[in-house]
Amino acid sequence: MVHNPIEGSYNWFLVGLSFIIALFAAYTALHLVRRVLVTEGWKQKGWLFSGAVVMGIGIWAMHFIAMLAFRLPSGVTYDLTTVLMSIGVSIAGSFVGFAIASHAGRSRTRLIIGGTFMGLAITGMHYLGMYALTGITISYNPVIFSLSIIIAVLTSITALVFSFRKQIHYWLSGFVMGIAVTGMHYTGMSAAHMSLPMHMLHRAGGVTSQTMDFIEMAVYVAFGTIVLVAVSLLTSMNVDKKLTEQMTLKGSILESVIDSLILFDHKGNIFEFNPAAERVFGYKRGQVIGMTITELLMPEHPRDMRTLNGLLCGGDRSVLGKRLETVLPRADRSEFPAEIIVTRIRNEKRQVFTMYVRDLTERRIVEEALRESEERYRKLIDFSPEPILVHNEDGISFVNDAALRTFGAEQDGLIGRGFLELVHDEQRNAAAEWLEQVRTGLAKVEAIELKMRKLGGELIDVEAKSILVPFGGQALIQTIAWDITDKKRYENTIRQLAYNDMLTGLPNRNWFNLYFPDVLQNAKARAQQAALLFFDLDRFKLINDTMGHQMGDRLLQHFARMLGETVGDSRMIARLSGDEFVVIVPDYDQAQVEMLAVRLLEHVSVPLQVENQAIYITTSIGIAVYPEDGESPETLLKNADTAMYAAKEKGKNQFQFFCWSMNYCQSRRMAIEQALPSALEERTFDLAYQPMFDVLEERIIGVEALARWDHPVLGQIPPGEFIPIAESSGHIVALGEMILHMACVQMKAWQDAELLPIPVAVNLSVLEINHDHFVDRIARTLLHTGLDAKYLVLEITESMAMQQSDSIVGKLRALKELGVSISMDDFGTGYSSLCYLRKFPVDRLKLDRSFVQDLAGAAEDTAIVEAVIAMAGSLKLQVLAEGVETQAQCERLLALGCRQMQGNWRSRPLSAAQFESAYLGGGDGIGRAVACVGSGEAAAGMG
Repeated sequence: MVHNPIEGSYNWFLVGLSFIIALFAAYTALHLVRRVLVTEGWKQKGWLFSGAVVMGIGIWAMHFIAMLAFRLPSGVTYDLTTVLMSIGVSIAGSFVGFAIASHAGRSRTRLIIGGTFMGLAITGMHYLGMYALTGITISYNPVIFSLSIIIAVLTSITALVFSFRKQIHYWLSGFVMGIAVTGMHYTGMSAAHMSLPMHMLHRAGGVTSQTMDFIEMAVYVAFGTIVLVAVSLLTSMNVDKKLTEQMTLKGSILESVIDSLILFDHKGNIFEFNPAAERVFGYKRGQVIGMTITELLMPEHPRDMRTLNGLLCGGDRSVLGKRLETVLPRADRSEFPAEIIVTRIRNEKRQVFTMYVRDLTERRIVEEALRESEERYRKLIDFSPEPILVHNEDGISFVNDAALRTFGAEQDGLIGRGFLELVHDEQRNAAAEWLEQVRTGLAKVEAIELKMRKLGGELIDVEAKSILVPFGGQALIQTIAWDITDKKRYENTIRQLAYNDMLTGLPNRNWFNLYFPDVLQNAKARAQQAALLFFDLDRFKLINDTMGHQMGDRLLQHFARMLGETVGDSRMIARLSGDEFVVIVPDYDQAQVEMLAVRLLEHVSVPLQVENQAIYITTSIGIAVYPEDGESPETLLKNADTAMYAAKEKGKNQFQFFCWSMNYCQSRRMAIEQALPSALEERTFDLAYQPMFDVLEERIIGVEALARWDHPVLGQIPPGEFIPIAESSGHIVALGEMILHMACVQMKAWQDAELLPIPVAVNLSVLEINHDHFVDRIARTLLHTGLDAKYLVLEITESMAMQQSDSIVGKLRALKELGVSISMDDFGTGYSSLCYLRKFPVDRLKLDRSFVQDLAGAAEDTAIVEAVIAMAGSLKLQVLAEGVETQAQCERLLALGCRQMQGNWRSRPLSAAQFESAYLGGGDGIGRAVACVGSGEAAAGMG
């Protein structure tokens, strides 16, 4: 048969593409196989197989594209069986080559054998691929044929040496391996002489060019190969990152361990030596690695360590986990006392021992010092300038010279006396309790101030501080007793200046602020009432301005004396400032307070004779009662002041009880605050449910639980009014827990009834999140109600995110781990920042109603909404628009890409019964409600 030789040319684009594929595949395969060096077991085989597959597919893809680069006549095809066989040969050869080269030890011989297998895999793939061509005849130049094999083998060996034996970057190893693949291929192609039978040439009509677009086919093959290789490379890089983190963590742990840590295998070979061990033994880590534990611990020291080392190396585990004290050598041949503990760690292949070594040198020094401490302790006490007494229940056993001087005693004049004998009778019981606390030693006992008596009978003020100490073989009490008599005298003088008004001699505002809270606390403890009378002199400024400040001062002094005479107890009176005075009535009785106010008005009305001149003054009195008019000192003072101004407005010179009609807002707030505890206890709150819709799919995607409070006296109290009061009064945590529990119970009941399985959203206050047991409370509620966590959505406000609290972020992430979803409410109103969304584990953004309402208005609002929706989409967050009220708003939101909505146009908040009737009443209830919302029928029916 006559053959016509084929003389083709190359498409250089495909030639370059084939070389790139070879480089990329070789680099990735070597990157994957290097994982074998740091893994064991099935993971090691998995990485080995992955590298072989990537290498084999890469060799085949390079060969296939390179063959397409050579322009063959039309009619030439591939035998699929042979092609598959060539791929299998390349994968198998790569696997064997990598396995040999990466084996433990990685000797030069193994690298040469592994490289040889790799080279044979490359040439086997090439020539089997050539053999797969049908319709042509191929013969080879034996010299060039042999040269191609040599090129593949030598470059493969070089690449493996670079990869496994040298600290060279993967790119160079991959580059060399890529040269092995492409160099072998094009050398092999040079060795090939291809010819086409004449009958096929006539059949092809003499056309010698391919008729199909091989460039497109090559691109497809290259793209698929690159995708496979890229996925493998990214996987390996991710493992690299995790491995680096693990190694860093391991190194940090070893470096941070305080005790010396030595790891050695079952043969006694040391393979880890931490920095603490370097400091203790005086060796560098590199000097010790590879030594045996015997060489380290007993080079020339045949004592206890010989026995210990023999037990360990001989397989006897009787010493494992036990604390042993011995003497060990350092690098400089010096010795140190040590405590060692040996434990055993099992891994997949061998037993590993961990030895903890603690240097006892400092402890021995301390023990030696303790043996000398008693004598030193006695000397320190003898020469201390502080008065020190050592005593127990039997009496005082030791005093220093300073104590003798303090208590006026001669030498040994206090020995044998009981400490309590020196304490004043009125404080003896308190001192006894204090000493008992010191004697038990259960907690730190603060200093105490006592009245004590010198031996001569003189009383002194003493500040005593005691500790329990060992002395003479027994536990005694050591007391330092400072004489603070002069200090107390100075403090009393300062207190008199700080808490008394210099003009009138009455207590001042500082005293009132300190004393009045105690009065209210006592009244609360006794379940009694207390009253505060607030006085203001009428026209005092006029008297001051017309008659002078000296006359004004005399008038204030006269008024203060009159208050003291009328009230009878000056300790219940205070001058706050100027002409403002208060009287505290600890035991309130309305009739008595009214009589007191009348007497005060009568006494004030008596003219004051000054320099033969009668001065008439009057006063206005405001009265506030605890707890009806307030529970805090500030509130009562404010309300008494309000009542005083009401008395002035009615004509002055009279008294007026505070009533809430004087300040409706304050009255209502206080009423709500007082009603909250009982409402929480009686659970008089209800929940309304407002559905959230996916408009495009015409389905409900969730409901928001909203608290409602119908008070029997105050009527309907909106959440915007009682929620802030609950926050300020500290009831928000209990209220939030109740609302969460009610919502979860209701949703679980609907799910148990096989109704619509949708999540329920509950709003959170920042005070709830800041509560210490917030996450535990959520988890406990889900457990008790039986509601799956995926059906609970917790809504936070954007203001919480702006706080950027690591504690809040940590708690929200803990909730995400439970399976709870997080929604950010009122988004767009808090100077939103992408860093909040990146930091917070948020699933959904609820677009604030203010943006929705203005969609038909300014273009800026539309731009903001569009930007929020686009941003959420890029962050893979859901967006739900709140406050949708009209059809136009709905259509505009849909046009902007927001399909989740909530608002009165769809449905107002409904009671549980209304919600069941409207949406859970039948199989088509939801569809019917959603279908008619466009005409407003559903909204009208939910009223």
